[in-house]
Amino acid sequence: MLCEINKLKKEGNGYYYANFEYEDRIINKSLKTRDVIEAVHKLYLLLKEYEDDDETSLRLSEAFNRAYEERYKEYADSRTPCAHIEKIISIIGDTKLKDISARHLNEIQNTLKREGKTKTTINRYMAHLSVIFTLAKEEWEVLSTSPRVRKHREKGSRTYILNMEDEKRLFSWFNRHKPLTNNGTALDGWHYADFMMVLLHTGLRLSEGIMLRVGDIQGDRLNVRAENAKSHVARTVPLSLEAQQLLVRRSEGLEEPEAFLFDGMKKDTAGMRMRLAKAALKLDHTDLGWHSLRHTCATRLLRAGADIVTVQSWLGHADIMTTRRYLKLVDGALDEALANMLKMFGGKKEE
Repeated sequence: MLCEINKLKKEGNGYYYANFEYEDRIINKSLKTRDVIEAVHKLYLLLKEYEDDDETSLRLSEAFNRAYEERYKEYADSRTPCAHIEKIISIIGDTKLKDISARHLNEIQNTLKREGKTKTTINRYMAHLSVIFTLAKEEWEVLSTSPRVRKHREKGSRTYILNMEDEKRLFSWFNRHKPLTNNGTALDGWHYADFMMVLLHTGLRLSEGIMLRVGDIQGDRLNVRAENAKSHVARTVPLSLEAQQLLVRRSEGLEEPEAFLFDGMKKDTAGMRMRLAKAALKLDHTDLGWHSLRHTCATRLLRAGADIVTVQSWLGHADIMTTRRYLKLVDGALDEALANMLKMFGGKKEE
């Protein structure tokens, strides 16, 4: 970069100072020298600092586009983080990452709260912003510091487990009500009932189930592709006879191995369908969601005698500590069953 001499001024006491416009600011900075050669050199270094600053000061939209290519692009559901960051930009503007402060974070959370978003939903918005900060600091090395992204403390365990009665009621509701796709096309009532049963028997995540293809059925096994798995690691899940027969039935008439088994199903419409079912069945006070089917599958595996490493592999958990939390749920269910039995027979648990 060539030094622009017109940005060099001289004070009344003979010292030179830099005077130039940077973005919407006027920069006035003493160069602490009366020697013009030294002043030109210092001006050059100062202008170079601002030039470098331009190269590393990503705006939020630019940072997300980069994060999308490196992280979110391969996600089974890449639309949600896009929508969340777009919303955040609408609240605080397309601000430079280095200029985002605690005040901006509070503004985001307060705005989302006023719009009726739950603490859980707000936390998901903030989690995507946190990912961008982490990438900018640790991988791109364009930030040295960033504000701490605080999250709301969520009430409840959010690991709702279906009992047999709720399972029957939910399955029956899905079976009776015909949902619509985004373009208004009616889907048969079995569409969501089938989907529920597959997730319940396999422990697949919502996005993994939506992305299932005909070619993923391998006899009594189901292949979960790496590009659809949260950990980006492929795995094989055993199929119960009921789940196997259901998936084979759904694949009938679909000749292409890449054809979707649940064609037309989307994450947002599936979420809406579950909310409608919860309200109709008076379960809207619970944390019941599609992920609850995965929780239920995990706890039933443990109760059936599966060891924790097997369950970890089955669910595709990268960290076994994630799987271990289900042990507490199983223990809690057993304690509750014992207490109910003792109450029924008028006994009490020994201290």
